[in-house]
Amino acid sequence: MASFLGTPKLEMLPPPSIVRWWEFLFPLRPQFRLLEDFIYWDSRGHRWIAHEGTVVNGLSSPRVFWRLLPPFSWRGISASVIHDAYCISHERCSVDVHWVLWDCMITDGVPKIRADVVWLITRFGGPKFAEKKDT
Repeated sequence: MASFLGTPKLEMLPPPSIVRWWEFLFPLRPQFRLLEDFIYWDSRGHRWIAHEGTVVNGLSSPRVFWRLLPPFSWRGISASVIHDAYCISHERCSVDVHWVLWDCMITDGVPKIRADVVWLITRFGGPKFAEKKDT
C-alpha cells in the first residue's frame, strides 16, 4: 500500500532580488526548500526520497490552470515535492517520475479526475529525461 512517511517540512525562500519586467505581469511562483528528507513508498513497493535541501516550486501548472490545479494546495504538495526532487536529480526516467506524481496525488487524497488531468499535462507537456547512470 502506498504511503508517505510524515509530511514535507518546507521553508519559503526569499524572492530573487532582481525583478525582470515581465515578472510584473507574470509573477514567479514562490520556492520552498525541503528541511529534511521526505520519503514516499509507491503502490508498486518502490521507495522515493526527496532529500533535504531540495528546492521545490509546487505543481508547475500554467497560471491559467491555477483555479483547477493550484500550485500549493494542501492536497498535492507532497506529490509535488517528490516529483520536483526527481525532475531535478534525474535518478529515474521521466516516465516513472511523472507516474509517481499521479500515484502520490491519489495517495494524498486528490480526486482521481484531477490526478488524471495533472498526469496527462505532465506526461506529455512536462520535462523528458532518461535515468542518470552513475559511471
